[in-house]
Amino acid sequence: MVLSECIQRFLIEDENKSSQYDHIELLKMVFQHGTFIILENHCLKTICQIPNILFGTDKILLLPAQILALLLKQDDLVLDEIEIWNNLIRWATVNKDPSKWTNDELNLMEKTLSRFIPLIRFHNISSEEYYVKVLPYNDLLPENLKNEILKFYLVTKVHRWDHNHQDSLLMLT
Repeated sequence: MVLSECIQRFLIEDENKSSQYDHIELLKMVFQHGTFIILENHCLKTICQIPNILFGTDKILLLPAQILALLLKQDDLVLDEIEIWNNLIRWATVNKDPSKWTNDELNLMEKTLSRFIPLIRFHNISSEEYYVKVLPYNDLLPENLKNEILKFYLVTKVHRWDHNHQDSLLMLT
């Protein structure tokens, strides 16, 4: 076993005994180095299992985009999809009202969020939540996605969302 693996395993075992580490700061640090995969995976798993240590806190505002994307790609993230959306919007906008955006701000937001939009599982958001929380940001969504979401909510034959295929997000029976 390589020394770095021993150190990572020791830190994980020590953390399991005392719960003293800030998993977000630790994840930021190990993510930069790229060689501490065991520790990175441990931090990701912990954040996914206990998302309130990051999501819904001000820590999300300082999270680098690469780490946020990595977290949103995790299938075991124990957080309602609407909460993921709310946190993504908060991260990107710092709560600025979208109706007051200038064209430049809208373009910047589209560019900022374009890599994250495909990671949102809109089919797991109720139509009511979509209307209240997502629709105000409708201008940020690609036109084909808006049509597919509308179809998902309105057409009863839509039964499954193919999250891995971005061009055709909904499958019909």
